[in-house]
Amino acid sequence: MANRILFASSVICGLLHILAMIMFAPPNILLITFLCGSISSIYNHGSTKNLAKWTDRIVMVIGMIIEFFFASNTHVVLILISICLYFSGKRLKSSVPHLVAHFILTTCHIMIVDAN
Repeated sequence: MANRILFASSVICGLLHILAMIMFAPPNILLITFLCGSISSIYNHGSTKNLAKWTDRIVMVIGMIIEFFFASNTHVVLILISICLYFSGKRLKSSVPHLVAHFILTTCHIMIVDAN
């Protein structure tokens, strides 16, 4: 397993995404986007394969593009903060900023589905 902390975070955030989808019944495109993102994140953080890493990165970029059609300015700021945290974690060689990004994005996604 690549990173137990980020894997656990991906599972928890994935479950929160599913709960939000049940509670708020978002448009199908958001439902598919967030489910694919959760699955690719779990796959990536549970694996050491390059395929998992690149699948997750591609899904995240596509998901971000779709999100921007539904996002308010507040959501966009939260997404950008999460991206900065992700790159900060890479630069610092620390999982903590990446972990925080998971939870900020999950909160942001719940706010987006609640608003739609």
